[in-house]
Amino acid sequence: MPRKKQRKGQQGEHRLLMFEIKEWEPSYSFSLNRQKYAETDYSEYAELHLKTVCVYPDKFAGRSASMDISSRRGLLNPFDPRRDPRDKPTEIGLLELPPSGGRFYGGVPHETMSFLLSGLVAERFRYVTLSGNSLPRSAFFCTEFGFQRTSD
Repeated sequence: MPRKKQRKGQQGEHRLLMFEIKEWEPSYSFSLNRQKYAETDYSEYAELHLKTVCVYPDKFAGRSASMDISSRRGLLNPFDPRRDPRDKPTEIGLLELPPSGGRFYGGVPHETMSFLLSGLVAERFRYVTLSGNSLPRSAFFCTEFGFQRTSD
């Protein structure tokens, strides 16, 4: 009997997207940590809330996306004592970019937030770049993102 070919899971195409920052707003939170598997007694995080418009690639140009960039520890990979400690993170953000308006959630180290805020206040950052593998329905697992002054 001939063997059937096994289907491999489809891995999305690697893409680079660029968004122009139109508005931004910071927020901060400090509280008691009431999560079941909390690593510490307190929860502290800062967040940046951005309103952006995609400028690259042309396929997505003009689509708006709100972005939440958080210093919340474990935002994408919450602490779980049952997880194998050798497991590595596979993404640092998730972008959903349907034609009607998109959303990005991403995490940065808490120490980085003051640098990002300083750059935004000084008007040194005008664009956000996201890089990662595409998923069905205009979604992307981001493995890299950055801020820059020009679109070069």
